[in-house]
Amino acid sequence: MARAKGFNRDAVDKFFDLLESVFKEHKFSPDQIYNVNETGIMTVPNKPSKVLALRGQKQVDVFSSADRGILVTTETCINAAGNFMPVMFVFPRKRENSLLMDDAPGSFAVYHESGWINKDSFLIWFKKFVEFSNPMREKPVLLIIDGHNSHVKSLEMMINLAQEKHVILLCFPPRTTHRLQPIDVTFMDPLSAFYEQEVRKWLVNHPGHVVTIYQVGKLFNAAFSRAACVETALKGFKKSQECAHLTGIFSQTIFLHHLRPQRGL
Repeated sequence: MARAKGFNRDAVDKFFDLLESVFKEHKFSPDQIYNVNETGIMTVPNKPSKVLALRGQKQVDVFSSADRGILVTTETCINAAGNFMPVMFVFPRKRENSLLMDDAPGSFAVYHESGWINKDSFLIWFKKFVEFSNPMREKPVLLIIDGHNSHVKSLEMMINLAQEKHVILLCFPPRTTHRLQPIDVTFMDPLSAFYEQEVRKWLVNHPGHVVTIYQVGKLFNAAFSRAACVETALKGFKKSQECAHLTGIFSQTIFLHHLRPQRGL
């Protein structure tokens, strides 16, 4: 009900008006437009995959890592040119443990006992984002975020740091990310499905063992590599615009992409 009420024409029009104004001012190219989103993953996936069995078989056994899983948060960022920033993991630990990232090359981790991202860990991510996107005074970047607590609680500090680093922040209206946020629209579902497949494959190859947070980095990175393709990123930006029944900004970024194709992780 909240999403149905939140996704209304007034809210969406205001967001796209803001997007259009900053776009006209700075003339962003596709590789300057980014979307970031956090998601919680479990050592026991929430969505089991389909299981093939012989016709007429009444009972089909499948592997499960455990009854309940342990939460690890990941922070994912893409741009309108189809580039994916390395993933940040938030592990439920008080202290750093390098073993958790042994099989996750390219990614990086922070640690908090809850496993959830907070304002401090998001600021760590933001500094990494600045290194990755390399904004400059003559070539700023646009970062579109949602209203997650880790963003709004550090908003004043974020705004000051963003201005200093030539990053322009734009926030989605409340309860609209399921239709407007490119990462949510096309990327998270296949990522979740691929992660579940990687977990099931690991369980088959390691009978008698369960998936722990020490396997999450490796399994998630394998799923991420399968899901992180240019077409999925571009489709997310395009579909978010189509869902709002609007034309213009995102369509133009897709067009620019085809003129200057880029690919990268």
